[in-house]
Amino acid sequence: MLWDIILDMVPGFEKIKEWAAYHHECLDGSGYPFGKTDEELSFEARLLAVSDIFAALIEDRPYRPGMKRKQVEAILKDKAKKKHLDRMIVESFLDNYKELERCKEKLQLRTA
Repeated sequence: MLWDIILDMVPGFEKIKEWAAYHHECLDGSGYPFGKTDEELSFEARLLAVSDIFAALIEDRPYRPGMKRKQVEAILKDKAKKKHLDRMIVESFLDNYKELERCKEKLQLRTA
């Protein structure tokens, strides 16, 4: 993977490389590419997994607008219930939804 090679080139990024490598893993071991389980996933990898999915859901994409809050909440809660995502991190994101949405809007304005 290209990101793997790039992160290898940056001294001190060993942990960030690990988090990036594991951000598609699920707590129940059903994720990819390594099939890691909750015992093997650090807080940071779990946080990055929720962040990645949250951003993918709320951001406008070329093929669809960002999803509404109720849809995002339902998807994240379902993934937490199935032990794909860390429940406490999902709850923290949902508790801070408005602030995260404001951050997204500021970033979208900068890139527009």
